[in-house]
Amino acid sequence: MLTEELTSHICRRALLPLLSDVDCPIDDESVARKSPLPNPRNVQGDVYLTFSKDFENFLFFRFTNPTQFVQDLAHYKPTTSYDVMHDVMRKIAEAKAAGKRAKHWQSQVAFTREGLNILGHNEQIQDVDFDKVSTPSATSDEPFRTQIMHGVFIVAASDQEYLTNGVDEIMKIFGGSIVVSILEGHSRPKQERGHEHFGFMDGISQPALRGLVKPKKGQNQCDAGVIVMGYPGDPLYQDKHTPRPDWTRDGSIMVFRKLKQLVPEFRKYVADAGPKWREWMPAEDVPKIQPPLSDAEGAALFGARLFGRWKSGAPIARAPFRDDPSQTAEDKANDFDYTVPGVFGPTQKLCPFTAHVRRTAPRNLDPFAAKSLLESALIVRGGIPYGDEVQPDEQETTKLDRGLLFVCYQSRIARGFLTQISWAFNDYFPVINFTPTKWGQDSIIGAAEPPPTLVQVRAVGGKIPDGDITLEVENNPPDANVVTVDGFAKPRLQPVVQPQFFVQVRGGDFFFVPSVSTLRLWSRG
Repeated sequence: MLTEELTSHICRRALLPLLSDVDCPIDDESVARKSPLPNPRNVQGDVYLTFSKDFENFLFFRFTNPTQFVQDLAHYKPTTSYDVMHDVMRKIAEAKAAGKRAKHWQSQVAFTREGLNILGHNEQIQDVDFDKVSTPSATSDEPFRTQIMHGVFIVAASDQEYLTNGVDEIMKIFGGSIVVSILEGHSRPKQERGHEHFGFMDGISQPALRGLVKPKKGQNQCDAGVIVMGYPGDPLYQDKHTPRPDWTRDGSIMVFRKLKQLVPEFRKYVADAGPKWREWMPAEDVPKIQPPLSDAEGAALFGARLFGRWKSGAPIARAPFRDDPSQTAEDKANDFDYTVPGVFGPTQKLCPFTAHVRRTAPRNLDPFAAKSLLESALIVRGGIPYGDEVQPDEQETTKLDRGLLFVCYQSRIARGFLTQISWAFNDYFPVINFTPTKWGQDSIIGAAEPPPTLVQVRAVGGKIPDGDITLEVENNPPDANVVTVDGFAKPRLQPVVQPQFFVQVRGGDFFFVPSVSTLRLWSRG
């Protein structure tokens, strides 16, 4: 069993379980329905605690024999949240206490809408984004370019040997009923372990599920139903008009995306911006930066302002000008909310509104966005890097495929993943006053905008005033058309560094992650 004493050896883990006994026998339906919290023995393991791993394979599969698959399912035991807590974490903590590394592998299974239909589970789970069958996309990489997936096994492990053991075990059980396409992920080497390919520490800003996860100081929290179906926080919890099937309880929806990262181009972009730090930093902050930044320090600060954290993981809200690894301590890494004493409402003084971690997990937008709204859009992330390190012949141009195999969990896609995406791509988010301000897109996962419709108008006479203004534009010849444009005028300013984006979506799908009891039910045919 994992104990409080043992957790001290894994205290830097983003998601630590509360060690209370909230679980009950998963076959006792009457007891389960009275519980205010999901049963860790019944929720698959990556959903709200995430798998510990340095290697991870995604076995995307299609059925060759659905009837045989159902029979095979009876022999499969997924890793549960209880297993992650009391087996895997315990092994890791005991090994760390002894100065060693633990050996382990874990797995879980999930299905697409098409896969559920083939298995005969046609009921809608009342998620409009999941309940429509996906289609292949010409802009995606394989297997998503040419095939509709039926499901995925995730196998995560401490090392390559144990990963191979896990994959072999899956194929030993299901090799006669599925064909698979495998995407391989692994941690980056040595001191880059835990960092994604742009170089930034990943997985810090995870939400703690109330009653299930031990919250760290300042960590975002949400009700369990935001992630796990069938509990308070689930937007369809006890909804009599659009009830979910009973078999969705203790399940979750997994979003998978293959995200290609153009690392050499990103590095050049940041390096080129470094020497210009006196121009792109807010003018009032420049005198405060003492001693002045070197070009390399300017580049590091520019990158940190794109992410909202330094490469070490320190939030720039706590280390605004230079990296301070001491701010990555478990009681500091999430203990911030961007507020500034004496300044009313949300402000960019400590972190740009376009910073990635600020866009995807906003904090304290009072009074313009309720805390409950922000909590309802939280997701649990569990991705891993893929691809080789940057090679010597890739100094400025990407030649090899590398990036992030992104995974996230929520009880409703539109409330979680798609809300965060809408925030990321909304140039005007957040709205902090009655006059919307165009901040720009998420600095990391945003995308280049299409060229705007530009009509150049030459005024005759005095200075054009700032603020609320109406332009009347008469085409030439005069009888063509006349339009009026209402808006807010401001001086034309060209950014010192033009926004650029270096992440490409190369495929993915939506998957339903059933509970253990649901898998048992289905395996009986």
